[in-house]
Amino acid sequence: MCAKIAGWFPLFFLLILSPPRSWAESEYPGRYVIFQDSMAGYIDADGRVVIEPQFRTGWEFSEGLAAVRVDKKVGFIDVAGELVIPAEFDEFRHFSEGLAAVRQGDRWTFVDREGKTGSQWFDEVHSFSEGLASVRVGKQWGYVDRQLKMLIPPRLAGAWDFTEGLAPAKADGKWGFIDKAGSFAILPQYYWVDNFSEGLAWVEGGSGKEGFIDKTGQLVIARRFWDATPFSDGLAWVLLDAGDRFGLIDKAGKVVVKPRFDMARPFSEGLACVNVDYKWGYVDTAGKTVVEPKYDRAKPFSGGLAEVALDGGRLRGWIDKTGKYVWGPNDPKWKQESKREPQRILNPVYESLIVGPASMPAGEVSLVGSPLKKRYPDDGKQVFSRNVWDLAVYQGRIYIGSGDFWANTGPVEIYSFKPGEKDFALEYTAPDEMVSKFYVVDDKLVVPGNDPRESWDLGNLYVKDQGKWRKRRTIPHGVHCFEMTAIDGTLIARIDTDHTPMLLKSGDWGKNWAPIVYDTLPECLFSLGGKAHGFDRDAGLCTFENGVFHAEQLVPRHNRPNDQIAMYAYFGRLCRLNDPQVFRGCVVGPSSMGSSMNEAPYPLCIVPPGESHVAVAEAFKDETVLDVCVQEDALYVLCTRPKDGKYENSIYSTADVQSFKCEVTFTADTFARSFVRVDDIFYVGLGCERPDENGPQPSASTGDILRVVPAKQAN
Repeated sequence: MCAKIAGWFPLFFLLILSPPRSWAESEYPGRYVIFQDSMAGYIDADGRVVIEPQFRTGWEFSEGLAAVRVDKKVGFIDVAGELVIPAEFDEFRHFSEGLAAVRQGDRWTFVDREGKTGSQWFDEVHSFSEGLASVRVGKQWGYVDRQLKMLIPPRLAGAWDFTEGLAPAKADGKWGFIDKAGSFAILPQYYWVDNFSEGLAWVEGGSGKEGFIDKTGQLVIARRFWDATPFSDGLAWVLLDAGDRFGLIDKAGKVVVKPRFDMARPFSEGLACVNVDYKWGYVDTAGKTVVEPKYDRAKPFSGGLAEVALDGGRLRGWIDKTGKYVWGPNDPKWKQESKREPQRILNPVYESLIVGPASMPAGEVSLVGSPLKKRYPDDGKQVFSRNVWDLAVYQGRIYIGSGDFWANTGPVEIYSFKPGEKDFALEYTAPDEMVSKFYVVDDKLVVPGNDPRESWDLGNLYVKDQGKWRKRRTIPHGVHCFEMTAIDGTLIARIDTDHTPMLLKSGDWGKNWAPIVYDTLPECLFSLGGKAHGFDRDAGLCTFENGVFHAEQLVPRHNRPNDQIAMYAYFGRLCRLNDPQVFRGCVVGPSSMGSSMNEAPYPLCIVPPGESHVAVAEAFKDETVLDVCVQEDALYVLCTRPKDGKYENSIYSTADVQSFKCEVTFTADTFARSFVRVDDIFYVGLGCERPDENGPQPSASTGDILRVVPAKQAN
């Protein structure tokens, strides 16, 4: 464990790190990471493979060195591919000003280009910028110089990199800017801020709109934007009040390119990534299209090349500024990523197995009822709206979530029923297109709205408390609220919106919302160990701390062998074993929201004890897992598989996330999408795939609620 150190550090504690070796870009020719068969290598600017794919993961070069993963650890290679700094770190930051931040266990320090590590260890650090790096000691942030001498004592609630002589810093719950003496040059007064770029920084003052200030704190471009990027090449992308598209402004605040892009990123080497109708391309500073939007993913240009991807990220390559591949489908050495590659962040496989029979026929399967057919008749057009997206137990009743926000078939009727009975009660009609998740928090039933039938200026939240339903139409631009968790009575929500922020918090059950600062956007929210967490597909485990959602640097350490998290990395139901409360995220992934069940299996994913990565549970690596729940210190997993023109649905249980046994198996015309367990009996909601004119039509059984009794209970 790292020592907790307050104030500044005595000089005898310091390790004088090697001065930065001077280097020029010409000494280190461009290297660009590629992936073949899920292994990372590098090409040069002409597309020639100069470092053969051999690493589990590779990152871009910075100051002549690149981080690579060898087995489970990270080291650094030079441009020849030689491992010049041994792979002994758990996490890293790119080299900056001759030093790279590295983590071993739950401690951070810095390593120089010779591989020498500092003798001082911190709870968290950021990279060096303008001679200083922010570090966290306990809950407070300060700044150190290259000798790790504490120049600004740890007394800030948040701190980021210096740019143009100033750094964002947080005190008393608000953000401002400090100078290199540690004094606030611009007093804390904003909800959040960005770094200065080209003399300006955008700030959010709490009104829901951004503006740009200069280094004196003067507002030079009025707050009339819902979103904005930093200035680059004299321009900034902004989301205007008048529409839901991004356009460009100059430093006078004048719109120079009319809004027409769904998303946009700052300029790099004269071009900017833009998104149109869910596809990425590139434009110049005049807004003229240089590379047509056709990619599923795209990164900024660097060294004259940009990484792009098709097919959801599996077909990766590098293009030049004309859009021509230098490494991609036209290269004979290039090939499509291995099918294992999309799960690269999910490795390694978590060792687990199914013990006993792989299937266990149900003792009894009976129809409780199909209340959703009243609104969505069995005519093949609205059957998809009958998908039982979620079942939840609240105060002795089971609640049903349904709807279809794609086809706008709301409002949504929320039904409930009592286990063992066949009568359904219509409790509430929500003016949204879909109810996809229920949350039970502090003896309240919380239901996020999904696509309000009113204007999108506000999103809805529904709360049932003391027998009464209340609507909170308060979520700023909350078109969809896909994920939610609670910590210490505070609701935390991730919304899907064209505006910012995308993370919000409410301490009064949705009456009022405040933005959350984040440097990484989690896709699956949950609570663990008294903190709110989430998962980012690239950054892994994230934590909400000191008012910021950040990529996890302090990896949770669990003492109990069964203290693990079972999660869906892509479609967002999450729970923690050995905890009676089920924490759920609400990430919308392709399989969970109606794409073909035969496209790819969606496995059960585990966060192993003491780790921040997600691993595929080997027992279900080839199965489609659609739901999980925890009850009485056991994890239950719902799987489905096509069989003989129907679907075989099974529910497994485990107490240690290593050995699973089949509790019950039953066959239906369609697949089971959600379930709950009450008094050793399973209640299952059936779903279907999205209707396809050229494919199979949805089953008439969609929306059925089944009562499934294991054979041992029936006997």
